[in-house]
Amino acid sequence: MQKSPTRAQERQQIINFFYHHFLVQYKITLTKSYFENRKINFSPWQKKIFSYIFQSFDSLIQKIEPNLGEKWSFNEISNLDKSILLIALAEFFSKVTPRSVAIAEAVKASKIYGTNNSYRFVNKALEKTLIVSENKEILNQ
Repeated sequence: MQKSPTRAQERQQIINFFYHHFLVQYKITLTKSYFENRKINFSPWQKKIFSYIFQSFDSLIQKIEPNLGEKWSFNEISNLDKSILLIALAEFFSKVTPRSVAIAEAVKASKIYGTNNSYRFVNKALEKTLIVSENKEILNQ
């Protein structure tokens, strides 16, 4: 019997998928179509993350962009960092992963696959974005 992938392995598959999306500079609608036509059995958890990203792609970028630092726009950061940030945001905002876990997993992926300082950049951007979002949510209640 084949062993099920771990959550980290499932996350890595999504990172790879969106890394290629950013690498070839497809429109998100084309990437969504490609996803829907693939014959890969993604887990229900992965499908939820993909679905959330496809539905909220632009708004996720708008949420993270002000928190990248004065020097950066979303389009200027590495494709890998874009993918990791996008997935962490989708995990958090789709309510499948708590903030601390989403950030920790993104930092871990950045340490493994990113450049020497990617993890610091990812950590800072996510911390700012998610804390600001949580504060707005509290104020709106």
